[in-house]
Amino acid sequence: MEDDDQPPPQPLLLIVSHARTSPLRPSPDLKYDVRSVSNPPKQIRDKHTGLDKRLREHMLSHGDFVALLDRAETEVKALIRKMTEGDKEEGIVPLREWKPPRPRPAWAVKKEEEEEEEEGAEGDDEDGEEEDELDDEERPTLKVGVFCVRGRHRSVAFAEELGQRSWPKGWEVRVVHRDLGRSRKESVGGRKFNRRDSLGRGFLDDEDD
Repeated sequence: MEDDDQPPPQPLLLIVSHARTSPLRPSPDLKYDVRSVSNPPKQIRDKHTGLDKRLREHMLSHGDFVALLDRAETEVKALIRKMTEGDKEEGIVPLREWKPPRPRPAWAVKKEEEEEEEEGAEGDDEDGEEEDELDDEERPTLKVGVFCVRGRHRSVAFAEELGQRSWPKGWEVRVVHRDLGRSRKESVGGRKFNRRDSLGRGFLDDEDD
């Protein structure tokens, strides 16, 4: 059978939770900042992560968390429809016509690596992160990023709940928690937050996640 006659691969909805100090690379198609959502009490955060039913039930009892979940579901489904049907104005090819990207020539890869090395030598990279090895599969992928401060509580709970919503048939749904196993120092970029960091924003408590 000719390659052109093969059916397109199953599309992937990839939902990734992470800490705010290390953005996803490549950037997600949609991203949600859940730092402004009500934070679980310290006694819950100390004993549970966003994977645990106790913490997630607490989050689901807050209207701001549920409202953001509903909004995310609506926006993701809208983008899924656009990917399925295609959009000429935005250069989106319908899924039925999707083809894997052609391998980049070696000279182009080398040139990009050299440019990145030069940029790194000129100054500190604020993000300081290499590309994530999360979405390197050759198939249509819709990547959704969800972040909080440490990537252990609110963002994890949000990603889990979003992944359990009802999604179109034919899509694989995968939920990944990139920073769940990292230490506090790693997930907040090596510094401890204090109340001045959140002045007027409502993002952080004395002991945030």
